[in-house]
Amino acid sequence: MKSCERRVDSIAIFLSDFHQILQRPPPLL
Repeated sequence: MKSCERRVDSIAIFLSDFHQILQRPPPLL
């Protein structure tokens, strides 16, 4: 169960970072 929870946490962090990138796209793009 702990391994699954760790996966969910990592996915949540990835989604949050991706969402921030969508809100504020890098100047290079």
